[in-house]
Amino acid sequence: QYKSIQEQMEDRRKKADKLYKELVKRGKKVEKDAKEALKDMPRLELESLTDRKKLEKQLEKVKARLEELKGSVKFKSAA
Repeated sequence: QYKSIQEQMEDRRKKADKLYKELVKRGKKVEKDAKEALKDMPRLELESLTDRKKLEKQLEKVKARLEELKGSVKFKSAA
């Protein structure tokens, strides 16, 4: 039985190594694709994605719209 367990462990290690190598390969491909996508994206667009003030302004608009919608739902349910 010990030999059987030992063989199972060795098989699992081999499978784990194979899966790890496959994951690394996929990760490198994803990284490469992401870098290419970043190169294709205009510089100004990147800056606008990281512009905190712009994001905060959009968030305020969304919150205001949400409150507006909540108000209209309350109004309809009261009628």
